[in-house]
Amino acid sequence: MLRLGNIKSKVVWEQAGITLMLSPLYDDKDKEFYDKCTEYIYHEGKMVDFKHDDVKYYELVGQECISSWEGVIDEKGGPVECTPDKVARFMKVPKASEFVMSHVKTLQLSLKKEEEDAKND
Repeated sequence: MLRLGNIKSKVVWEQAGITLMLSPLYDDKDKEFYDKCTEYIYHEGKMVDFKHDDVKYYELVGQECISSWEGVIDEKGGPVECTPDKVARFMKVPKASEFVMSHVKTLQLSLKKEEEDAKND
């Protein structure tokens, strides 16, 4: 799959005083992460149910899509370095994962629209 370089978007979460540098969540990565976090339950060869680990899914998305941040602080008020482990912890905060997920999906939808518009020109 061809992609338009290393697209990143600076997103400001005003209520939290945090600025994030985000990449879009591409469909292939979204599917990969979803599959890693989903257990399918079969009975007599037919899928009857599934269990999805939302927390793990959000961690993987955050680690893929958050490249840097400003304003994330520790319990003493000091800055927190943007590392994969810290991103995973950040994404366990429900409001944070909700904010990030909405923006990475919006970035992807925007790219899809640009690609479609380019095809139609």
